[in-house]
Amino acid sequence: MTLVTRMNLQLQLALQVLLLPLVLSFVVWHAGLKSHRFNLLALFLIWVISFVWIKGMPAFPPAEAVEWVVLIGLLYAIISISFKSAVIPLLLNAAILLLGIVILTWPVLIRASDPQFFLELFLFASLGIIIPLLLKRASPSSPALTVGISNAGLAAISGLGGSLLIGQLAGVAASLLGAFILYELLSKLHNSELPPRSLNLMVNLHIWLALIARVYAEVALIPVVLVSLSLLFGLTVRWRYASVVSLLLSLGALGWLLATSDNSSYY
Repeated sequence: MTLVTRMNLQLQLALQVLLLPLVLSFVVWHAGLKSHRFNLLALFLIWVISFVWIKGMPAFPPAEAVEWVVLIGLLYAIISISFKSAVIPLLLNAAILLLGIVILTWPVLIRASDPQFFLELFLFASLGIIIPLLLKRASPSSPALTVGISNAGLAAISGLGGSLLIGQLAGVAASLLGAFILYELLSKLHNSELPPRSLNLMVNLHIWLALIARVYAEVALIPVVLVSLSLLFGLTVRWRYASVVSLLLSLGALGWLLATSDNSSYY
């Protein structure tokens, strides 16, 4: 591969994963200052646009787990915007999260007999149910920064540990919050413009991508757990600089992977 070819590939990756969703995030953020109701749908559509650019149009019915994420995410977005309240009911949020977990893992689930597999599914489901419950009490001041850090960590461990595709999609999920992250940083982590319903979708998207990375790409368990804890503690610890905890845990996940990595098959 020539130097020019490598540079072209790197430029294309940067456009797909970073630049396009980052630029579009500023459009959504600016529009969101006037109406937060459709931020969720707009943010997810940015992720879908990047998905199509990276992987192509998803099949219908979906043929792969990542394609199911598109369908389940759109279902969540459409249901969510039908509610006038800030967030959809917790039970409905949990139901869609669990539906996603079952659908994404179904090919393995119907044949699985390993207790560890079911324990891991339980932990993913618990994470997605606990975070919305604790968010009401925690009221994080920098949720976009926390989700961005956690998704960046997931992108790193997935890209290096088993799946470039999941790494790219997690990277998109991080960069599409760029405008919201910048606002939080400029407010010195005192305020956020990320609506609660958008935050819930981003939490679910993170969990679904992490689940695919673990089940199909076989990314090591410890880094996945550390990145999940990065999301949990960053959003639920009642401390202005809780995102620092997220950063440390995400760096720990990457460090663990690099220290223990071997030649993994790619999903």
